[in-house]
Amino acid sequence: MGKYIYSIIIILFLYLTSSEIYKHINKKTARSSRITCQSKSITFERIYDANKVAIMKQKFLTGNFILNSSIVKSKYMVSQIDNYIKIDKLNNLIKKIIGESKKTNLPMNIKFILRENDKEDPGKKSPKSKLFMGYIRVTFYIDNKTVYSIQSDFRDSMGKDINNRIECIFDSLKSL
Repeated sequence: MGKYIYSIIIILFLYLTSSEIYKHINKKTARSSRITCQSKSITFERIYDANKVAIMKQKFLTGNFILNSSIVKSKYMVSQIDNYIKIDKLNNLIKKIIGESKKTNLPMNIKFILRENDKEDPGKKSPKSKLFMGYIRVTFYIDNKTVYSIQSDFRDSMGKDINNRIECIFDSLKSL
C-alpha cells in the first residue's frame, strides 16, 4: 500500500513540475523580436485590429496620416532629455525617416511619444527598470480606434540610439 502512495506522489510531482516548465517555455508575452532591429532593444508591439493592418500600412506608405508627437519629461528626477533632444529636432528626425504627411481623405492618426525614464519614480519595481534612458511609443489609429502599437526602449545617455529606435519602429510597421 505504501508503494502505491509513494508512486502516486512521484507521478504527481513529475506532472506538476513538467507542467510548470512547459508553461514557462511557452509563456506568451508582448515582447517582440520579429525583425533584427527589435532584438537590439526591449521592444513590445501589439496588433489591436488585424483586419485594418493592410489599410494602416497603405495609409502610412502613401503619407496619408496626421502625426502628433510629444516628449514627456521625468517628474521625480531632474530632467535631462532637453540636453539631447527637443520637440522640433524630434519632429525633423521623424520626418526625415518617414517623410512628410500628405493628408488626403480620412487620414490615419499616429501618436508618437518619447518618454524619459524617471529613475527616481517611487513606483519603479526593479533595478532593471532603471537601466534604460527612456522609451518611444507609437500608436496608430484609424477612425479613432487603435490598430497597432509599438514601444521600444532607448539606452544611450545622450540619446544617440533614438534615431535607430525610430527607424526600427517604422520598419516594424512596414514588415507587418
